[in-house]
Amino acid sequence: MREWGRGLMPLSKERADAIKAYLSKKGVNASSLSTEGLGGTKPVVNPKDKDNNWKNRRVEFILNK
Repeated sequence: MREWGRGLMPLSKERADAIKAYLSKKGVNASSLSTEGLGGTKPVVNPKDKDNNWKNRRVEFILNK
């Protein structure tokens, strides 16, 4: 079983950066976006819950006015 937590941070950061690049290509101003990779440090469900673990593989958008 893969280790959860900080071990997944590089992959998480790469995913976040890829989404930023995609949004930038679609016209979103890249300077208004920031990314952060949290790896498995803030799961929303227990990582051992095989039926719901997919919920931990997510991207969150925080909109600021």
